[in-house]
Amino acid sequence: MRKFYQSISVLMCAVALVGCASSYKSPVDLSKAKVDPVKVAEARQMAKTMEHYLHRAEAVALSNESKCERKGPRMPFYLMSSPPWLESEMRDAFAVAAQWREQPRLIALRPVAQPFQGKFVTHLGSDKVLPDHHYITMIRAIRLAKEGKPVVLGFSDGTTASFEYLEGCLGLTLAEPMPDMEPLNSGLGLESLPLTFVAWAQSDDEELFLMGRSLYFTSGEGGHKLRVGAAVGRFVRGMTDIVSGGLIKHAYNAQEKAPGLVRARYLNESDAFGLEAAVRAGADPRAILAFVERLSQPALKDKLPSDLVFTSARVAALRKVAAPFLSSPSGSEPSARADAPEHAVSSSLGSGGASPVVLSVASGHDRK
Repeated sequence: MRKFYQSISVLMCAVALVGCASSYKSPVDLSKAKVDPVKVAEARQMAKTMEHYLHRAEAVALSNESKCERKGPRMPFYLMSSPPWLESEMRDAFAVAAQWREQPRLIALRPVAQPFQGKFVTHLGSDKVLPDHHYITMIRAIRLAKEGKPVVLGFSDGTTASFEYLEGCLGLTLAEPMPDMEPLNSGLGLESLPLTFVAWAQSDDEELFLMGRSLYFTSGEGGHKLRVGAAVGRFVRGMTDIVSGGLIKHAYNAQEKAPGLVRARYLNESDAFGLEAAVRAGADPRAILAFVERLSQPALKDKLPSDLVFTSARVAALRKVAAPFLSSPSGSEPSARADAPEHAVSSSLGSGGASPVVLSVASGHDRK
């Protein structure tokens, strides 16, 4: 329970644009680190995977800006450091693998930021970037953008870069090594997807579909519904906090479960939005339908996160949504894919190849 509320606090800080202190310890001092090489290798793959899905989510958002209900300033970069969800030893391994030395790395999401890919960020303007405060630095950057001011980053090599903000979908989707299989969304525009969740995707089309579904809950209609659900949960908790005994536990449970209940109610809507969003980003609807058919196998029901349990009725509903995209002549792609954007950015942790190393996580299968 404590970890859940810490994570909600981080999410609310990152989207509500308020300053918050880091709730977790800084990474290990690399000069004194003694970390299992096997864990370092695993952490390196994990970092590449997280970065890969960050680009996937950005590609979907970029392709669907006209469909986003919530719009605002987007930075052409993201700052990444050791995920707060990891256990201490794994966080140390993550820091060693990425060579962060307690400072976040810049991940280029748009071409304008590509020359600074992988650099350590030490300053935002004249202010120092505190160790592991990548969320807070992103908040401050967005605040500057909202004020119409350039965002100036200082790097560990003494160079600087100035960025202008981009107008676009306000929400942000991250794939992280969270301890749960279910997505975590505060209802305020930031969604964290566990790596065990996104690992069910085995192709580009399937990944884009999952990110498109997430966009529904960050920047589409689902974002408003989640905000209402979160408010109801907080109201229930507030009304019952004054009551002693077991009811307090029920109040916390109500607040914790509210976003998940909202998601469960709008599965078909998020599926439809996700398919259409993925097609705009270049996905093949046929591959997405094959994906959900695979997920509908009875043998997988107990292994899947609840968002990905596809009943026959849910598959049928998505087929109706996909029908217009399947009406093109046999062998040709749906017209919505014609203007799909190119959105490939090499990993700052890899060898420069286009394909990231994908972490095999505890979902019972590997990406093929």
